[in-house]
Amino acid sequence: PAAEQMHVVLEGRANGAMPSWKQLSDTDLAAVVTYTKNHWSNATGQIVQPSEFVAARAGTFPG
Repeated sequence: PAAEQMHVVLEGRANGAMPSWKQLSDTDLAAVVTYTKNHWSNATGQIVQPSEFVAARAGTFPG
């Protein structure tokens, strides 16, 4: 789900397995998640909007 991926890019994973990317803009983060949701044989058609990252930074993840 997009919410889980959004959480990972904002907060990272434990022990440095995935660093946080929260220094990126909401637009850049939305582009990254949208790209990974629709490439690498996924083709979900899902588009993540920057406004979803604004809400996620405030603690409200979609879904």
